[in-house]
Amino acid sequence: MASWHDISRENRLAAGELSRARRWRSSVSRSYYALYAELTGRLLTQGVTLHAARANPSHADLPRMVAGNLAGLDSLGRRRVKRAAERLYRFRVFADYYPGLTVERDESCRALGELHRALIVLGGEGD
Repeated sequence: MASWHDISRENRLAAGELSRARRWRSSVSRSYYALYAELTGRLLTQGVTLHAARANPSHADLPRMVAGNLAGLDSLGRRRVKRAAERLYRFRVFADYYPGLTVERDESCRALGELHRALIVLGGEGD
């Protein structure tokens, strides 16, 4: 059975592979889900109560939950991770739901950079 961390790692690896394959939109989407899964796992491990009807937070609630509940980081670290989650979510929405918007290498690299920086702040795999 996969853990949230395993799901995060798989999405992070997929984001990089998709970027190298020039699948920019999918790379952006996987970058977001890599951070989403990592944060969900950490919040669950810390005993944070998530969405009542399912075992994971809503996308809208995740930044607030990070800012108010993520243990092991100082306030600056929580703000950085919160902002990364917000940015990656916006990137993902644009990539997944706005076919008229251009999503290319630059956007993919920005999303991968956001993910990388957030994982470093979290003390995880940022490579």
